[in-house]
Amino acid sequence: MNLKWLEYYDKLVEEKNFSKVATFFGVSQPTITMAIKRLEESYQTHFFERDYRHKTLRLTASGENFHRHVKKILQELALAQTELVRLKARKIKFGLPPIIGTYLFPLLAPQLLQANLLNRMQPVEQGSQRLLSLVSTGSIDFAFIGILDEVKDPNLVVNYFANSTFKIIVSKNHPLAHRTQPLYFKDLASYPFIALTNSFTHNKAFSRLETINAIHPPRIFHTDDIQIVKKLVAQNVGISFITSIALRPDDDLVALDLANKGVPEFKIGLAYRESFPPAPALLDLITTFHPWNN
Repeated sequence: MNLKWLEYYDKLVEEKNFSKVATFFGVSQPTITMAIKRLEESYQTHFFERDYRHKTLRLTASGENFHRHVKKILQELALAQTELVRLKARKIKFGLPPIIGTYLFPLLAPQLLQANLLNRMQPVEQGSQRLLSLVSTGSIDFAFIGILDEVKDPNLVVNYFANSTFKIIVSKNHPLAHRTQPLYFKDLASYPFIALTNSFTHNKAFSRLETINAIHPPRIFHTDDIQIVKKLVAQNVGISFITSIALRPDDDLVALDLANKGVPEFKIGLAYRESFPPAPALLDLITTFHPWNN
């Protein structure tokens, strides 16, 4: 079977017109017609019903089923080409979410440098959900991710190597800073929040707590800069909800645990395609690096 036949078939399903497909590929119309005929003869079925009067095509049930497989084949071949080009270039294109990039990746960088890997790595900075999509399509080789729920994509492998809890952060001058009783989400109903934008997993975790507890504290300001969040909280403008890995002793903040059951955890992992895992040395270095869990 000629690979071009599958490409012609895929385009014909899209265009429903032999002439347009021939023009697109720069070949004669009989070339397209013959390719489709040979495919149909190979599988002893008809993929299209032709209405010669109206000059239209309609996919048969067999044609629809075959097209699903053709799409997967063409996508896998395109992905293989991307991976082979990247292997030849010896560049490692990887995803780095903001918080992991700011607070965790710098801890790993010296080991990557020592292993002669850092100079080959090209970061792509996006939120975790967007990075998972880029890994799945082959746009990047792998991605660090911070998520709430396990990834269900069957084409992806995710090695989870650390967990982080979410904290309520307040100024040292805030009334909650001196609280001695357990803190529940319902206790925060009237406090204004400085919130991270929707691109952060934090927003999803906070919304989940709002839904479970049927409480919606006011969000007075949104930003995608966690340093701004911490500075505004330190100035007692509001309180916030962030993962503990983003907290440092010199932040001048008080971090409080929520006593509620079922508070989401921030799962940290490394996602890559099953067909294109990172080099074993790199994978082992990343997923067994001890300071991730500190």
